[in-house]
Amino acid sequence: MAIICLGFDKSITVSRLVVRALHDFILAVDGTLSGQHVIVFESMRDVMEIELLIREFQNGPQRIQEWAQSDNATLKKKFAPRVLRQIHANRLGVKPQDLPEHSDYQAHSVGVHVTPFGEIPPFGSRDMITDCSDPFAVDACFWEIFNHSHSLLLRLREFLGSSSPDLEKNTRLRAFIRGRTEIKKSQDLYYGILEAISRQLQKKVPSDEDITIELDVVPEDYRELFLSLCDGRRFRARVFFENTLSSLP
Repeated sequence: MAIICLGFDKSITVSRLVVRALHDFILAVDGTLSGQHVIVFESMRDVMEIELLIREFQNGPQRIQEWAQSDNATLKKKFAPRVLRQIHANRLGVKPQDLPEHSDYQAHSVGVHVTPFGEIPPFGSRDMITDCSDPFAVDACFWEIFNHSHSLLLRLREFLGSSSPDLEKNTRLRAFIRGRTEIKKSQDLYYGILEAISRQLQKKVPSDEDITIELDVVPEDYRELFLSLCDGRRFRARVFFENTLSSLP
């Protein structure tokens, strides 16, 4: 992809950004496999910032040279992530917090900065970034790697226009697409649990006892997935389902 960019981007600025992103993904995989999950979230935030720049360059090609020649003060004033998000929001006529990437970038910032937020549901006191015993810790790293690499590839395809190959039909990406599809099941499970617990806690006052989730409060779209992926897993919060296969639609 960096080579393809080089043919389009004579200044090689974007090509260098793509190479940097590639290094980010290599670091993220290493961090995932070594249990240093904070590296994953830091690296993927870097990829998000690269994508913000490429989007800005796509909308204003003259900005490529401006960015490349900027000093540190100018970079902060004109190309900081919050500035780029505001510019794009103005372009679309929306608020920055309404942009698709807002929550994701905010979560990365909270995750890698020093904060008192250790109570992340549904497993009580936990920190997915440093606690490798969490059942979703490794999965979450792969969510990040697959989702951000997919997003960056799509952004680059838009940036390159007709010079870009159809990435979705590229046979070399079949394994990547399959991997992303599989890891998405785990991500759906995680967010489904959050939704299920939220709906359950609306029905009764939470206590320090084990949380029991009745399957009837689990969104129907998640039920079969819950049962297939939860089988044999041991959650730290000891989450159980009262109704089993008989409750499936």
